[in-house]
Amino acid sequence: MATGLEKRACPITGNQSAQSYKTIIDHYTGDEYQVVKCPETQFLYLDPAPDLEHIAEHYANHAGQNMTTKPPTLFNFFRRFAFQSECHTLLNNLKPNSKIIDLGTGDGQLARFFKESQLQAKGMDFFPESEWPHDDIPYSSINLNETSVLETLDTNAIVMRHVLEHVHYPLEMIKAFHTANIDYVMVVVPNVESPAVNWFGTDWCSWDPPRHLQFFSEKTLRELFQRAGYREIGKHDHGIDEIVVSFFRKKMIQWHQDPESRTCERPEEESWYPLLESKNSLCTLAAVLQGPFLPSVLSRTFQRV
Repeated sequence: MATGLEKRACPITGNQSAQSYKTIIDHYTGDEYQVVKCPETQFLYLDPAPDLEHIAEHYANHAGQNMTTKPPTLFNFFRRFAFQSECHTLLNNLKPNSKIIDLGTGDGQLARFFKESQLQAKGMDFFPESEWPHDDIPYSSINLNETSVLETLDTNAIVMRHVLEHVHYPLEMIKAFHTANIDYVMVVVPNVESPAVNWFGTDWCSWDPPRHLQFFSEKTLRELFQRAGYREIGKHDHGIDEIVVSFFRKKMIQWHQDPESRTCERPEEESWYPLLESKNSLCTLAAVLQGPFLPSVLSRTFQRV
């Protein structure tokens, strides 16, 4: 049983009368979490969820390590094509040498892409500055849930690629960007209406509780930004690998729930673990094949109004 949980109101509306939706499992611990639905907007989110004091514990595993690990060359090669497609609207609206922050920068490859696109790029994330691998790109450690800090950011644009689903207070975050006079915000989040959700059920890779605290549809993502004072100006939905990583999640859940299926003392030692984990060659191939056909992620660009 997970500890350090707190009740949540709907992150968009503040409604406290959420309806039970489904039970999902943390594939790293076997703990169960409840997904609920806001009756006003149909927004899906975890309730209860780890509080700010305890959430870091749930990144002290492969999930957290993978966010900052330098990707293999092949993976990074194809991911740059995704960067170009996702950022097309944003780059067309920014002047050369504009300031841009890659918030939740992870391995820093997106910040690198922006620097090579003639922008003043900066990376920001929760890990210390000593772990930042790009000496020629500025970096700052930041708490994504400290609204007062976000309100002071000096930049023309913010990009959050697979970040917004992780923050406790997404509406307050986007409002802080508005207060900071940030003209453009681009986000990429998992699409909870992807066909793969029906295929894999609770094994779908992007349920991933409790690291993913909310689950966006096209409608609820737009609703969030409208309430914060932004309008949508661009979209480029596309596919990433859901198939291989969902099988990884399925095998991890099975390992926790069915001791007889285990051949090793830890899942990391099982033969299937390195074959199915993200950022490997099999995931890269699956992403390339899936990309043009399935809207696995919602990629949106918003402008301040």
